[in-house]
Amino acid sequence: MKDIKTTLSRRERQIAQLKTMGMTNREIAHELAIGERTVRFHIHNIYRKLKVPNPLTLNYVYGDQFRPIYPQYVS
Repeated sequence: MKDIKTTLSRRERQIAQLKTMGMTNREIAHELAIGERTVRFHIHNIYRKLKVPNPLTLNYVYGDQFRPIYPQYVS
Protein backbone atom coordinates (compact mmCIF):
# COMPACT_ATOMS: atom_id res chain seq x y z
CA MET A 1 0.00 0.00 0.00
CA LYS A 2 1.34 3.42 -0.99
CA ASP A 3 1.59 6.42 1.34
CA ILE A 4 -1.09 8.79 0.02
CA LYS A 5 0.47 11.91 1.53
CA THR A 6 3.60 11.58 -0.61
CA THR A 7 1.93 9.98 -3.64
CA LEU A 8 -1.07 12.27 -4.19
CA SER A 9 -1.30 16.04 -4.46
CA ARG A 10 -3.43 17.95 -1.96
CA ARG A 11 -6.27 18.31 -4.49
CA GLU A 12 -6.10 14.61 -5.37
CA ARG A 13 -6.34 13.74 -1.68
CA GLN A 14 -9.39 16.01 -1.33
CA ILE A 15 -11.10 14.40 -4.31
CA ALA A 16 -10.22 10.87 -3.25
CA GLN A 17 -11.58 11.55 0.23
CA LEU A 18 -14.87 12.84 -1.13
CA LYS A 19 -15.06 9.90 -3.55
CA THR A 20 -14.60 7.44 -0.68
CA MET A 21 -17.50 9.18 1.07
CA GLY A 22 -19.70 8.16 -1.85
CA MET A 23 -20.01 11.52 -3.59
CA THR A 24 -20.55 11.61 -7.34
CA ASN A 25 -18.20 13.46 -9.67
CA ARG A 26 -20.83 16.19 -10.06
CA GLU A 27 -21.16 16.58 -6.29
CA ILE A 28 -17.39 16.71 -5.88
CA ALA A 29 -17.11 19.34 -8.62
CA HIS A 30 -19.77 21.45 -6.93
CA GLU A 31 -18.20 21.06 -3.46
CA LEU A 32 -14.73 22.08 -4.69
CA ALA A 33 -15.92 24.67 -7.25
CA ILE A 34 -14.20 22.93 -10.17
CA GLY A 35 -15.47 21.32 -13.36
CA GLU A 36 -16.59 17.70 -13.62
CA ARG A 37 -13.97 17.14 -16.30
CA THR A 38 -11.29 18.28 -13.85
CA VAL A 39 -12.66 15.84 -11.26
CA ARG A 40 -12.50 13.00 -13.79
CA PHE A 41 -8.91 13.98 -14.65
CA HIS A 42 -7.88 13.89 -10.99
CA ILE A 43 -9.69 10.60 -10.36
CA HIS A 44 -7.90 9.02 -13.31
CA ASN A 45 -4.57 10.19 -11.83
CA ILE A 46 -5.52 8.91 -8.36
CA TYR A 47 -6.32 5.44 -9.69
CA ARG A 48 -3.12 5.39 -11.74
CA LYS A 49 -0.88 6.56 -8.89
CA LEU A 50 -2.41 4.24 -6.29
CA LYS A 51 -2.83 1.37 -8.78
CA VAL A 52 -6.50 0.80 -7.99
CA PRO A 53 -9.06 -0.02 -10.71
CA ASN A 54 -12.25 1.53 -9.29
CA PRO A 55 -13.86 3.47 -6.41
CA LEU A 56 -14.75 0.34 -4.46
CA THR A 57 -11.12 -0.77 -4.35
CA LEU A 58 -10.02 2.77 -3.51
CA ASN A 59 -12.40 2.85 -0.56
CA TYR A 60 -11.49 -0.67 0.59
CA VAL A 61 -7.72 -0.20 0.45
CA TYR A 62 -7.28 3.50 1.25
CA GLY A 63 -10.58 4.71 2.74
CA ASP A 64 -9.37 5.08 6.32
CA GLN A 65 -6.40 7.20 5.25
CA PHE A 66 -8.64 9.88 3.72
CA ARG A 67 -10.86 10.57 6.73
CA PRO A 68 -8.84 13.41 8.36
CA ILE A 69 -8.98 15.74 5.34
CA TYR A 70 -12.68 16.60 5.68
CA PRO A 71 -13.70 15.71 9.22
CA GLN A 72 -17.12 17.38 8.84
CA TYR A 73 -18.17 14.51 6.55
CA VAL A 74 -17.34 11.81 9.09
CA SER A 75 -20.26 10.74 11.24
